[in-house]
Amino acid sequence: LNQTIKMPHRTDAYFDRLQQAVNTQPEANQAYPNIKGLMRRVHRKLESNPMSLKLKMRDGTRADYLLERHDIQRLASGAVSDPSWVKMLLGLYLAIDADFKAPLEDTLGHFIDIGEPISMRAMSTAMDIASGMTEVRKQRIGEQAKTALLRDYLNFTYHYDGIAPDLDLGDTFRTKPVSDLPVLLFSGTLDGRTYIESQLEAVEGLSNLTAITVKNAGHNLYMSSPDVQKTINRFMENKPIGYQTIIIDLPDMAPPK
Repeated sequence: LNQTIKMPHRTDAYFDRLQQAVNTQPEANQAYPNIKGLMRRVHRKLESNPMSLKLKMRDGTRADYLLERHDIQRLASGAVSDPSWVKMLLGLYLAIDADFKAPLEDTLGHFIDIGEPISMRAMSTAMDIASGMTEVRKQRIGEQAKTALLRDYLNFTYHYDGIAPDLDLGDTFRTKPVSDLPVLLFSGTLDGRTYIESQLEAVEGLSNLTAITVKNAGHNLYMSSPDVQKTINRFMENKPIGYQTIIIDLPDMAPPK
């Protein structure tokens, strides 16, 4: 659907929600009093002065690597999916800000394949090209990406648009579904991959919707709490669900000591 192509400003709003969650933990708040400020500072730093590293690769060897601004933005685009990954990400930003190379050299080699060719899966790539986006959304993403924290890196498929016009299924395909069938929707407040606002837009045409917000949960929320499964069970048994929110514990977001 059209809404799966992320609006960059909603990524910025996600970091505001993350800040509110971090503020509930004194040690984490002391380390990260201004997450967006830290990120912008690190981006400027790497833009003007990329960091030379010797990464520890998966096979135990060391390899030279020049860490640039776009590297950390691309990493962040994947790591924002769940709070446990965000904890690692914030620690890396803190290390770059402090010119502390060890955490970077010991971690980034797990995510970067130096010298490996770029590869893509034919099926998923063709699906992304066919799904496309409306022209209005494409223009809005381009404008917002100019100032957004992660630019347009969260939208790899955004760059496919127009590659193969004959494969694009068109705006009719991207029309929101309309149905009165019972639907159960879960949304995690700390899901940096599928934003609550975008989910609600996608289901506007579903008149028999039960929407549950899981506070402090990320993208992979289904195993986050027994209450999630209990809610699914009640829904499938056609029993009433008398709540709209499930609250789970936020992981300790403070950096390692």
